[in-house]
Amino acid sequence: MKNYSCRNRSYKILEIFANDITFWITKVIAIFYIYFFIKLVIKKTNDLDYKVLLIANAVVIGQFLKDFLKGIFGRYWTATFIDNNPSLIRDHVYGFNWFHSGNAYASFPSGHATFIVSFSIAAWILFPKLRWLWILLAVLVVVS
Repeated sequence: MKNYSCRNRSYKILEIFANDITFWITKVIAIFYIYFFIKLVIKKTNDLDYKVLLIANAVVIGQFLKDFLKGIFGRYWTATFIDNNPSLIRDHVYGFNWFHSGNAYASFPSGHATFIVSFSIAAWILFPKLRWLWILLAVLVVVS
């Protein structure tokens, strides 16, 4: 059987955009919530604090919606990555299994795409001068 391991150079580059960016944004959001709470307690918040809070909340709400929708759609993965999950490439399975949950059925909607699109849309609205950056960030993650 052919090895469909996703460890080639192209995959590593895409993994940086798909995993590393979302990993670091998640950490920054957690730190920001602590920072914002402290500033709120000492009554030193400003306009930028509230804008970043809205972006952080958009990401968190997007992730809750994504998790809820994964349980509804129940789509198989295109490739096997973890836990020997059934996939299109390895097992020739495809489709939606409505109202199924678990790792085998968690391909859609994409967590990375949901994460970065919710972040980028909120940032696009709040920081319109940097729209080119938010588009670039979203495209790099979604395409990966």
